[in-house]
Amino acid sequence: MGMSPFTHHCTACERVQLIFPTQLAGVAETDQGVVLAFTCWCGAAQTYPLQPADRRTDDVAAA
Repeated sequence: MGMSPFTHHCTACERVQLIFPTQLAGVAETDQGVVLAFTCWCGAAQTYPLQPADRRTDDVAAA
């Protein structure tokens, strides 16, 4: 199952762009949560939050 394109407001060019999986650079866990790194059409490195830090499920015990 692949990832679908999504829209993002670029902090460099100030445009709302459609981002495709081919633009993705990686995924990282940060203090802000899990973020997706990608390159905007303008060439700027950007990030997109996938999961906020307070919503992580790795510490949740199974019922």
